[in-house]
Amino acid sequence: MSSTNRGTAREGLDRYYTPDNVAECLVSLLGLLPGQHVVEPSIGGGAFARACLRRDCTVTGIDLDPEAE
Repeated sequence: MSSTNRGTAREGLDRYYTPDNVAECLVSLLGLLPGQHVVEPSIGGGAFARACLRRDCTVTGIDLDPEAE
């Protein structure tokens, strides 16, 4: 996301959550195998983590925002 002002308010800590269907599509391109460990460094709403879990991967998620969903 650009930090330039485009007429909308900027989210605190740049919270812009990825929709589940987009995360699912992107994760499908990774070729993950069941049992692999995935680190999600900006877990936010958890869309990428859920997509990885559906592939029977182990997920470790962290986020700068203590109120991340």
